[in-house]
Amino acid sequence: MVTFSDLVTLILCFFILLFAFSTIDIVKFKAISDSFRKKSIVEGGVSVVSPDPPLHANTNVPIDEDNRSVDEDQSQQEVAQVQEEQLDDLYEAVQQYLEDNRLETVIAATRDDRGVTLEIRDRVLFDSGRAEIKPEGIPFLATVGRLIQGMPNPIEVEGHTDNIPISTIQFPSNWELSTARASRVIRYFIAEHEMDPDRMTAVGYAEYRPIAPNETADGRALNRRVLINIGKLSEDELMARAMAAE
Repeated sequence: MVTFSDLVTLILCFFILLFAFSTIDIVKFKAISDSFRKKSIVEGGVSVVSPDPPLHANTNVPIDEDNRSVDEDQSQQEVAQVQEEQLDDLYEAVQQYLEDNRLETVIAATRDDRGVTLEIRDRVLFDSGRAEIKPEGIPFLATVGRLIQGMPNPIEVEGHTDNIPISTIQFPSNWELSTARASRVIRYFIAEHEMDPDRMTAVGYAEYRPIAPNETADGRALNRRVLINIGKLSEDELMARAMAAE
C-alpha cells in the first residue's frame, strides 16, 4: 500500500508539472515578444520578430509590384494635377463668361474641391412652391446651357429650399420640391441644349443644407437656390482628350 501510494503521488506530481509547463503566462509572453521586436541579434541587424522587413527582403511582394505601386501613385498624382488645372481654367472661363453676359448679380460662380459651382437663386427660375421654370427665367438658364453644353465634365444639379413646410398633392414635402426643381433644370438642358443625360445628375437636399439662418426672410431667400456643379473630368476622358489633341 505504501508503494502504491508513492506511485500515485508521483504520477499526480508528474501531471501537475506537465500542466504547469503547458500554461503560458500571457503577460510574460507579450513582454518577451516585445523585447524581441525592439532588440536585434546583432547591433544594426534585423530583429528576430521584425514588424518592418528590409526593403525587398524575402516577402510576398515582388520588386516589380513595388515599382508598379510607385508608378501607379505617381500616375494618380499626375491625373489629379491635370484635373485641378482643367478646373482652374474652367473657372476662369466661367467667370469671364458671366462678366461678358452681365450675369454676376444673378449667377455666382465658386471653385472648390468638387469643381466649379454655379449658384442661381430660385426666385429667378421658380415661383414659390412650384417646379415649373418661369418664362422670365428661361433666358438665364439658356445662357448657362450655352456655357456648359460643350463641356465634357459631369454635371450635378442640386435643389435647395428653406424650412417653410410644404404639403401638397404634388409635393408632400420639401424633399420632393427640391428634387423636382433639380430634375426640371436637367430636363431643360437635355431638351433644349441636347446635353448627354449620362453625365447629368439631379439631387434634392430640401432645407437641410442651409447657407443662412432661416429665421429671417432674407436668410430663407438665400437658402432657396439651385446649384449647378461642374465636376472633374474622369481619367478616361482626360486620356481621350490628350489623344485627340495629338
